[in-house]
Amino acid sequence: MKRILFIQIILLFCFSPYSFGEKYVFISSEFAGISEQSEEGELSGLGVDIIRKIAEDLGINIEVKIYPFNRMMSLLQNKSVDAAFGIYKKTKREKFLDYIDVSFFSDSYLFYTNNSTQLNWNGDMASFPKDRAFCWVRGWSYFDELYRIKNQIRLHENSSLEGCLNWLVGKRFDLMAGPIRDIVPLIKKRGYDNQVKLISKNKGVEGNYIAFPKGHLPALQLQIKQSLARILASKWYERKLQQYSLDY
Repeated sequence: MKRILFIQIILLFCFSPYSFGEKYVFISSEFAGISEQSEEGELSGLGVDIIRKIAEDLGINIEVKIYPFNRMMSLLQNKSVDAAFGIYKKTKREKFLDYIDVSFFSDSYLFYTNNSTQLNWNGDMASFPKDRAFCWVRGWSYFDELYRIKNQIRLHENSSLEGCLNWLVGKRFDLMAGPIRDIVPLIKKRGYDNQVKLISKNKGVEGNYIAFPKGHLPALQLQIKQSLARILASKWYERKLQQYSLDY
């Protein structure tokens, strides 16, 4: 009997989706409220806490790292990491990524203009003011309606959302857009509440997902999907939304 039990334990480890003692590397980029890194190197955010909660739930070891956005995508394409979190689902990305098909948070976009700019737009993407200069954050994901007209509008690229905001306040262009979780805290942080005005909201609702390099760790992907579903239905998740002011 003891021998049979010993063999069963060995088989369990051999065919488990996890390697005993293995450390998985999950990465993200600087997304306000989702994945942030302090000057001291401490990580925080809803996504960071969820990944750590999943690790606790499944009894596995996950190391979380933050990279610039383009570097994050490169590491995923090269299969140099195990997964990423806080990224949007895009058709072109599905060619090299397997998404956990449960979003852990949904964003929507806000459009801002300079407070002194005379701009009449009702927020309908079909009547987007294409003659006005728009600041596009290089490498960022925007919603499909905006992507479709990208080549038809007057684009000015900047490497960051904060750079776009500074340009908008400096009247170097007329419009910018960003997810609620990114742009609202940034405007408050910079003290620009009275220098910019909201012109359109609730555009391009996008889910924040966990994604793996294509075909990577399929058994673990299934386990994480199940763990995430449990977490999203918990009171713990509700408290985390409140903690990061994402319960709007």
